[in-house]
Order: sequence, then C-alpha cells, then structure tokens
Amino acid sequence: MSNSSVRTASADGQPFASRNINFQAELVGTAVASAHFVQHAVVAFQFKRLRQPNFFMSPCAGMHFNGALAVNLDPLVLLTLQKHLGASDHYSGLYYMTSKDLGHTWTKPVLPKPLEWRQGEDRETIGVCDVTPGWHAGSERILAIGTQLRYNQAGAQLMDKPRSYDAAYAVYGPKTDAWTAWKTLGMPMGNDGQFHHIAPGCVQWLVREDGSILLPLYYQGPNGGPYSVTVVHASFDGVRMKYVTHGDELSLDQVRGLVEPSLTRFHGKYYLTLRNDNRGYVTSSDDGLHFDAIKPWTFDDGGDLGSYNTQQHWVTHSDGLFLSYTRRGANNDHIVRNRAPLFVARVDVELHFKGSFELRA
Repeated sequence: MSNSSVRTASADGQPFASRNINFQAELVGTAVASAHFVQHAVVAFQFKRLRQPNFFMSPCAGMHFNGALAVNLDPLVLLTLQKHLGASDHYSGLYYMTSKDLGHTWTKPVLPKPLEWRQGEDRETIGVCDVTPGWHAGSERILAIGTQLRYNQAGAQLMDKPRSYDAAYAVYGPKTDAWTAWKTLGMPMGNDGQFHHIAPGCVQWLVREDGSILLPLYYQGPNGGPYSVTVVHASFDGVRMKYVTHGDELSLDQVRGLVEPSLTRFHGKYYLTLRNDNRGYVTSSDDGLHFDAIKPWTFDDGGDLGSYNTQQHWVTHSDGLFLSYTRRGANNDHIVRNRAPLFVARVDVELHFKGSFELRA
C-alpha cells in the first residue's frame, strides 16, 4: 500500500479529485506492531476463494502483547475467521490462526472443538458469528465476543424465540493455546422485553483501566422493528463475563435502525460510530455509557461522507483519531453498496472527516 490516493472534497460534496502520492502505510502496516500506536486493531486479510462452495470470510485479529514489546519481541497475533456456507449469513464454527511475526507467516486455520456448532433443544444449529477478538491484559487472555444465533437445516436464521440473537464470548489462553466453550453474557431482558434479541456483531469493544469491558451492541424488542444501540458495562475475571449495567439507549426510526456499533477512546473521550441503511452516524461520550445526540458523518466542509449500509471501524493512534470506511463517489457504483475501495481518514474533535487526509487502499 505504498501508493495511496489523497481524496479532497469539493465544496459542494460532489465527486472527489485525487492524486497519487508515496505514503508508507503507517496506519495499517504499523498498527499491529505497537500497543501505544493503537488501542484496538481490526486487520483485514485477503483470502483466495476456495473451489469448494465453502470459503473463508469475516477475518478479525486480536493481539497478545504481554511484555513482548518491552523485550523487543513481536506480539502474538490471533486471527479468527469462518467459512461461509452458501446461504445468506450462514457461517461455520469459529476457526483461528496465529502469527508470531506480525503476519508474515501464519499457522493453518483450525476449528477447535469448543468453538464448533452445537445442537439446540429443537434440533436447530447454534453458532456464533461476527466475532471480534481482543487482548485482556489483566487476565492475560484473548477474549472473543460475537453474536450467538440459530440456524435451521437449510441455513436460514431462526428468530422465533427470545435471544435468538445473543451476546456470546469465548476465551483463549496464549500459554496453553486452548479455547473455552462459548458462554452467553446473561444480560437481563429489560423493560417489556426490550432486549429480546441482542447482538454485539462486528463491533469494536474496549477494556477499561479496571479490567472491565465496555461492549457496544444492538438490540430489538419482541415485536421487531428498527434496532437500537446501547453500550454494556460488564466485568471479566479471565473466565466469566458478567453484565453490570448498560448506558443510553440510542435509536433511529429509519429502515432497520442502528446496528454494528464500534467504540473507541481517544484523549479521555469516547467515540461511537453506527451503521444505518441510509448513512453512517457518530456520537461521543465522557464515560462510554452516556452519549450526545447522534449525527451523520460529514466532511469538514459539511458535505455528506457518503458511507451507507456498511460498517465503519476506528484506528486509534496516539497522535490522532482515524476511521476506516467505504463510501459513494469513488467511481465505484458498479460495486455492491459501494463497498470498495476502503478509505481511512483523520477525524477532528468536532467529529468531521479531514477531506485532505483521506487515504484510499
């Protein structure tokens, strides 16, 4: 990624002009090398599609530091991934692979028995997808959090019972190279069953200084309708994760509502980015639980970012806050939901993008 493009927004937010520059991809290449450089890294890897119907997707990385940087050693990088099984959003159990040289070489993907599917009470398949792994320094474990869901025999998702979507987690011990079985968070159902379904799918979560977890998730009541978002505060002792409380309940009555939230902390303030079918939204907080009103993502000239119906993820640098995303206006209307190319841009304290610092992968 040594040749990137800087995209500069026009005053009216219309398509962007670009020029090529030489840029060492510090944000992407070095992000996995230093705990100081990023608080949380989600690293994408490209896999060749297999000739068989099943192929890997949804890669996400977590890192085991544990003093490695202090003795000039590379940290262990753990990558989780799953096979797509043909039907829409139908995934296998959770595979993982590791690297001890920052991604130059990898072990082969392995599906541990504790992370396989299991059978439900009605002979349905229960699995966990959209997993984000992360390092928990206090327990010296990697914690993987995702959405537990139910499939019928054809691979369609079943939503006929409470907690057909649920918050699930498993724990990896780097010293033993072993996983625990999936457990669920045990979040209360809330007022009138408002947390009928809960999903921490594809989210970025945080570990607080006291070792507790701030976990953003989206949820839906028993009558369906648009999803809402909240941030859960949970304890974690290296074995079990327990619900403590949750913060503000953020809603948007447009299409499917708000989903796939991601949380970061920068210079003492928390930032939450949110997916909606029409556009991306963002908000900020002093404590990670109580947030300002959400607002659409825009460039610093006021033009709409053009990102819609897809995830955004934070890249948090000691010297700046950045976001990775996709958008319209990049000669990419032939691509489904304009989901390529991938951009990274600096975010200012007013939660606008710096149009002159947008990098195209």
